[in-house]
Amino acid sequence: HRQRVIGKVTDAANGSAVAGVNIIVKGTTQGTTTDADGAYSIEALPEDILVFSFIGFQSVEMRVGNQTSIDVQLT
Repeated sequence: HRQRVIGKVTDAANGSAVAGVNIIVKGTTQGTTTDADGAYSIEALPEDILVFSFIGFQSVEMRVGNQTSIDVQLT
C-alpha cells in the first residue's frame, strides 16, 4: 500500500534548502517538487525508488522501504 513520504532537500555544500528539486517515482510519471523550504511530500510504495534531480547537482536515488521521512543532500 502507498505511504506518504516527506522530507527535505538541502545543498550538501552549505546545508541550505534547495527549492524546485524534481522528485519522481522511478519508472513512472508520478512526481512532485520541493517548496521554498526544500520540503516535499509524495505518495510511494515501499519498493519504489525516488529520484531527486536538480540542474547543477548529481541526481540521487533513494529506496523508500519502510521510511516515512527521507532527507536528501545534493552535491
